[in-house]
Amino acid sequence: MDANRWLKVNRSLLGETALLGLLAMLTVAAGGTYWGMLGNFLAGMEANKLGELVERFRNHGEVLRNEDLAKAAGRTVGKTLEERIIPQFPELRAALQGLADGVEVYWLERVQGMNVFETLQEEQLYRLFSQAPEGFSNYPILKADEWQELSEDLVAWGFGRGILPGERAKYEDVVAALAGELAANFGKYLRQVLKDDPKAFAGMVLDLHGATLAQLQEIQQYLPKLAHREDVERVLSSLDENFLRQTRQLERMEGKIDRLAGGEGATAAPRSRLFNVPSLPLKLLHRSEEVEAIKAKLLGTESQTLVMTGVAQRVGVQGMGGIGKSVLAAAVARDKAVGERFPDGVLWVTLGQEPNVKARLVDCVGYFTGTLPYFEDLPQGKAALAQQLEGRACLLVLDDVWEMSHAAVFDGLGPHCQLLLTTRDGKLVTGLAAQGHEVGLLSEEQGLGLVAEWAGEHREGLPLEAVEVVRECGYLPLAVAIAGAMVCGNGPNRWRNVLEKLRAADLARIAYEFPNYPHPDLLKVLQVSVDALPSDMATRYLDLAIFPEDTPIPEGVLEIFWGAIRLDALAVSDVVNDLVAKSLLLRDELDRLSLHDLQVDYVRQQAGDLTARQEQFFAAYGQRYPEGYHEATADEYFARYAIRHHLQVCPHHIPPLLLDFPWLQGKIECLGVGAVLADFEAVPEAVASRTLELVGEAVRLSAHVLQQDTSQLAGQLWGRLLSFAEITPPKPPYRYFWEQIPGIGQHLPKYPATPQRETFPAITQLLTQAQQCHRKPWIRPLFPNLTPPGGPLIRTLTGHDDQVNAVAISRDGQRVVSGSLDNTLKVWNLATGEEERTLTGHSESVVAVAISRDGQRVVSGSWDNTLKVWNLATGEEERILTGHSESVVAVAISPDGQRVVSGSDDNTLKVWNLLTGEEERTLTGHGKSVNAVAISPDGQRVVSGSSDNTLKVWNLATGEEERTLTGHSGSVYAVAISPDGQRVVSGSWEIKVKLGENLTMSSEDSTLKVWNLATGEEERTLTGHNDQVNAVAISPDGQRVVSGSRDKTLKVWNLATGEEERTLTDSSSVTAVALSRDGQRVVSASNKTLKVWNLATGEEERTLIGHGDSVTGIAISPDGQRVVSGSSDNTLKVWTLVTGEEERTFSEYRTSVVAVAISADGQRMVSGSSDNTLKVRNLAKGRKERTLIGHWSDVNAVAFSPDGHRVVSGSSDNSVKVWTLVTGEEERTVYGGSVYAVAISPDGHRVVSDSRDNTLKVWNLLTGKYERSLKGHRGSVLAVAISPDGHRVVSGSGDKTLKVWNLATGEEERTLRGHDGSVYAVALSPDGQWVVSGSGDTTLKVWNLATGEEIASFTADAALRCCAIAPDGVTVVAGDDLGRVHFLRLERFS
Repeated sequence: MDANRWLKVNRSLLGETALLGLLAMLTVAAGGTYWGMLGNFLAGMEANKLGELVERFRNHGEVLRNEDLAKAAGRTVGKTLEERIIPQFPELRAALQGLADGVEVYWLERVQGMNVFETLQEEQLYRLFSQAPEGFSNYPILKADEWQELSEDLVAWGFGRGILPGERAKYEDVVAALAGELAANFGKYLRQVLKDDPKAFAGMVLDLHGATLAQLQEIQQYLPKLAHREDVERVLSSLDENFLRQTRQLERMEGKIDRLAGGEGATAAPRSRLFNVPSLPLKLLHRSEEVEAIKAKLLGTESQTLVMTGVAQRVGVQGMGGIGKSVLAAAVARDKAVGERFPDGVLWVTLGQEPNVKARLVDCVGYFTGTLPYFEDLPQGKAALAQQLEGRACLLVLDDVWEMSHAAVFDGLGPHCQLLLTTRDGKLVTGLAAQGHEVGLLSEEQGLGLVAEWAGEHREGLPLEAVEVVRECGYLPLAVAIAGAMVCGNGPNRWRNVLEKLRAADLARIAYEFPNYPHPDLLKVLQVSVDALPSDMATRYLDLAIFPEDTPIPEGVLEIFWGAIRLDALAVSDVVNDLVAKSLLLRDELDRLSLHDLQVDYVRQQAGDLTARQEQFFAAYGQRYPEGYHEATADEYFARYAIRHHLQVCPHHIPPLLLDFPWLQGKIECLGVGAVLADFEAVPEAVASRTLELVGEAVRLSAHVLQQDTSQLAGQLWGRLLSFAEITPPKPPYRYFWEQIPGIGQHLPKYPATPQRETFPAITQLLTQAQQCHRKPWIRPLFPNLTPPGGPLIRTLTGHDDQVNAVAISRDGQRVVSGSLDNTLKVWNLATGEEERTLTGHSESVVAVAISRDGQRVVSGSWDNTLKVWNLATGEEERILTGHSESVVAVAISPDGQRVVSGSDDNTLKVWNLLTGEEERTLTGHGKSVNAVAISPDGQRVVSGSSDNTLKVWNLATGEEERTLTGHSGSVYAVAISPDGQRVVSGSWEIKVKLGENLTMSSEDSTLKVWNLATGEEERTLTGHNDQVNAVAISPDGQRVVSGSRDKTLKVWNLATGEEERTLTDSSSVTAVALSRDGQRVVSASNKTLKVWNLATGEEERTLIGHGDSVTGIAISPDGQRVVSGSSDNTLKVWTLVTGEEERTFSEYRTSVVAVAISADGQRMVSGSSDNTLKVRNLAKGRKERTLIGHWSDVNAVAFSPDGHRVVSGSSDNSVKVWTLVTGEEERTVYGGSVYAVAISPDGHRVVSDSRDNTLKVWNLLTGKYERSLKGHRGSVLAVAISPDGHRVVSGSGDKTLKVWNLATGEEERTLRGHDGSVYAVALSPDGQWVVSGSGDTTLKVWNLATGEEIASFTADAALRCCAIAPDGVTVVAGDDLGRVHFLRLERFS
C-alpha cells in the first residue's frame, strides 16, 4: 500500500476509532451527567446541522492525540488476532502472536504529524452519532476492501520487521480471515479494549477534557442551533447555569478514569465489577487495621474459600449506629485484593429497618441478567439469585441488616461466593454462623484525626477544645465528621463556638422527640448542625425525608423537586454541595445522593407529616411534565419509585397512575414489563380493586409478548380487556326483513338477547386512552380475542425454536426444565417465566426430562440415543449415558436419586447408576417402543408403557417383570404413579381405519385408565379426550389427575371417582404436563411454548368469537358485510363483519373445511374440504348449489376468477383444477406438486400456485399452460396473493419469510423477514400498499409492500393460519389454531 493510500485509509480508521471510542467511553466508562447529556444530544442531531461541528474537529484535531488513537486501534487489532485469528491457525501461533504484540508499533511509527480529521465529512458524523450505544459494536468503520488492504500492509510490515518467518503465500488465508473479522467486529473489540484497559483511551479523553473545558461557553453558542428535540433544547438552555457544576463533574471524572485505568493510588476493583457499592467519604479516616482484620476473615486462604464452606463464607461486621460499619465495608469491597478474589462482582445491598427485599433481589439478579426480572414472592427471588451466584466468584455485601429473615433471603451462596454483612445486632452475626468483627468507638486519637480532616486543619495544630468536641460526639465517626464540618471555615473562635453549641443542646427536647433512641450524641450533633443552617437550607434538608430509605437520589431529581420553588440548577447544586460538605449528605461516584439511616430517622422525625412535601414533589413533576407523568418515565428514578412515593402518604393516587395508559407504556419501555408487574403487586389492600387486578393480570398474560415488543401494549390490552369495557359495538344491520315491519315485527323471530356482563368504567377509559394516545401504526382488536384475565392461565413461556416435548418441575417449585425438538433443554424461573439458561449438547431432539428430588441434577433423553446428566444450578453437562440403540424417549429418576430408568424405541428399559453413569441392567419384554416410564414413591417398582398396547410392572432392584397390564387397544404414551404407590394412570391412543365412502381415520381409544398397582386390575377408564393422550400427572395429594392431549386440551380428573372436573384449552397439541408440589400449578408444553396454569382459579365466563378447532380459511365479501370462515371442527360459519356476530353455521361437513373463497359479485362462496370435495353455496341464503368432485386428496386452496365464471382449486393430490362454476364441470387439470394456496390475477389470465417443493408456479388460466416457476424460498410455500394491479405476487413460506415477486418477469424483488415461524397466510390491501401476514409464531404483521418495512405487529394466543383484508383497507380478519376468529383494525395507517 503506497503512502497516500495508507494515509487515506488510516484517516478513516483512526478518525472514526476516535469518535467511536469517545462515544463508547461516554456510555461505558464515564457515565457523568455531562457526557450522558452530550451523548444523548449528539444521537439526535440532523445531518444538515453538523457543519460547524465538523470544522471544530478539523481545526482541533490535536485535542485527540494521535498516539492514543494508534494505541486504541493497535490494541483492538491485536485483540482480534489473539482471540479470533490465532486459534484458526495454530501452526502459525508463535509468529502471529509476535505480530499481535507489535501491532501498536505499526501505527505509532506512522501517525506522527497526521491530521486525522482533515478529511472528516458531515455524513461520517451523522452516521456515527445516530447509532444507539448498542449499535457501536457493529458500526462499519472501513469498507471490506479497505480492511483487506490494511491487513495486507500489516502483514507486509511484519515481514519487513522479521516478525513473520517463511513465505508470504502461507499468510494469505490469515490476511483474509483478519480482514473479514475486522470488517465484522472492529467496533465490538474496540469497546472490549476500552472496558478491559481504560488506560488505552483514558489519555485521549482527559486531553479532550483539558482542551474543551475552557471552550464550553463557546460550544453552547452553536449547539442549540443543531438541536431539533424540545427536551434537548431545555437541557442546552440550562447549560450556562450548570457550567460550574459540569466543571466539578468533569474534575471528578479525572479521578474516576484514573481509578478505572488502575492509575497510581488506585485501590478499587474494576468499576464494571462493583454493583451499588457506595463511594468512600471525601474525607476518610483510614482505619487500615480494621479493614485488614475484616479482609483476613473474609478472604482467609484459598483453601478456606474452597473447602471450609459454612465457616469462611460469612463475615459479620457488628457495631452501634454511626460507628462506621458501612464505610469499613465499602473500603473492603473496593479493595484490590478483594476485587481479584471475586472477579465476577461485588454486589452491595442496603437493607435497613423496612427494606423492600424483593426489589433488592430484583436489582441483584438484574445485575447478572441485564434486565430487571419479576418475582411473585421472596422464595422465587431467592432461588433466582442463588442460581446466578452458583458457579460465580462474588462478594455479596448486606449493609444495615436488622432482621434475620431479611438476610436469610440472600443467603444462597455458591461455593466461590462470600457474604459480608453489617448490623447493629450481634445475634444476627451468630444466627448466620458468620465470623464476627466488632467495630468499637473511635479512640481519642482517631477521633481527633477525623475531626481535623473535616475541619480542614492539621492534627498537630488542633486546640484543646477539639478533644472536648470529639468527646461530646461520643466518639461516633458520623457525629465527629458532622462536628468537624461545622468548624470548617469559621472564625477564630470556631472550636469554642461549636463546643458550646454542643454542650448547650436541648437534650430534653431530643429525648422527647426521640424517646429511647440509642444514639443521643449523634442526634445532638445533627440538631446543632441543622440549627446552624440557614432556614431555607434547613427546610430543603428536611425535604429529603420523602425519599425512600437507602435509595440513591440523582441530583436531577432535586432540580425538578426544588425547581418548583424557583431554585435553578446552580442553586440546587449549591445546596447539595453545602450539605455534602457539612457531612449531612453523602454523594457517590455517580453523583447520586443519600442519607445515613440515622440521618433518615432524624429528618423524618423533624419533618413530621410528609403529605405536603410529597404533594409538592408530585406537583413539581407535574409542572416539569405538564402533559402528564408519563412524560417522566424517561426519568428512571421517577419511573422506578413513583409508586413508593405514593405509598408513603397518598396511596389513593396509585390506581389512577396504574390505569393510565401512557404511564404504563412509558414505564414498560424504560424499565421492562417486570417493573410494571411489581407495581401492581405493591398495591395496598386499602386501594386494591377488581379493576386493578384485571389490568395487572392482563399485563402478566401478555408479559411474554411485551418483553419482546413493547409497542404491542395497546393491542394486547384491547384483546384481553375488551370484554370488561363498555365500548358499544356498531348497531347490527337487521337480519330478516320482518324485523323492520311496524307492529307485527316485534312478535316475530329476533336476535337472541346479548347476555349481561360486568364492565368497569376505568377499563373502558384505559382502552379509550390507549386508542387515542398511540402515535404509531398499531393493530386494534375490534372484539375480545385474547385469553382474558381471571381465568386459569398465568403466563406463557417462549424461547424454544421448535416443539417442546418434555417438561419437569423441580421439587421446590422454583424451576421448570423443558426439552425440545430444537435439541436443547431450557431452565425457567416458574414464578417469573424468565429463561435462566439453555443446556446444549444433544445432537438430536430432546424428548424426555426428569429432575432429581434434591433439585441438583437434570436427566434428559434424546433422539441421539443418549441420556445426559446436567447440573441444574450451573447448566454444566456432567456425563453422558450411552447404550440404547434407538431414541431415548422416556426417563425417570428414583426417589433416592441413585438410579435413572430410561425407555427407548429399541423396545427396552435400562437402569443406570446416576452417580457413576454405569448401566446396571436392561429390562426386556416389550414388543415395541417403550414410550413412558415411572418409578414408585418407595423406589421398588418401575411401570412402563409401550406401543405394544401394554403396561409392565418391573422390580427395580432385580429387573424382573412382575406383571403386565392389558386393556388399552392402542399405544400407551403416558404413565404416572400416585403418591401413595397404590394406583397407576396411563394414557393411550389407537387409530382405527374405517373404509366407507372415502378412506377415513378415526381415533377410538383416546382414554386414560386407572390401575391397581398391587393387583394389576383395571379400576376405571377416563373418557373425554378425542385425540391422543400424550401426558399424565397426578397431584401430590393423590386427588387429581391432569392429562394433556393432541386435542389441544388439558383435562383435570377426580382420581377417586373418574369424573372430569374441568378442561383447559391450549393453543395446540399438548405434548407434556407437570404439576407443582403444592398441586396449584400445572405447566404444559405445546408447540414451541410452555404455559403455566393455576388450578385453583375458576373459569372466567368471557366468550371469544370463533370455532371449536383451528380456523383454516377466511374470506370477506366484496361489499365488506360478511366474513366466511372454515375450520377443522368440520364447520363453515358466516359472520357479520361490523358486529362480529355469527349469522349461521353449516355443520354437515364430515371433515375439516380447509379453504374458503367468495365470488367477486358476493353471491356465492366455495369451500374446499379434507373430504376431497369443493362445495358451492349461495352466500345470502346459505343454500348448497353443488358439490365439485374430482380430487382424490384434501382440497387445500380455492379461488374465484374475477368474472365469477370459474373456480380454481389446489390439492394434496399434486393438482390444480379449473372448474366451470355454472355447470360444476372440470375444465382442466395441471400437475405440479402438492398445492396449499392458489391466487388468480385481477385480469383473470394467470393462476399462481404454491408447492411443497419450495417454489411457486405460474399458469395460464385459459389454456392451462405452465409459464414459469418462482424460485427462492428455502421451505415449502404455504400462502400466495397477487396485488390488485396484477404486477406483484407475495408468497409466505415455511422458511419464515415472505417474498415479493414481479409477476411478469418472475424476478424476486425483496424478502420480508421478521417472523419466527412458518408464514401460513398473506393478504394485500385493496390499494396495494400493505401486506398482512399470519404465522405459526402467533403474530400478524403488516408490511409496506413498496419498501418491505414492517409497520406493525399483533401477537395472538395461537398460530395464525389465515387472514383477509376487507374492502375498507383497514379491517383485517384472521383465524388461529385455537379456533378464534380475530376481527382487527389497522389504526393510524395512512
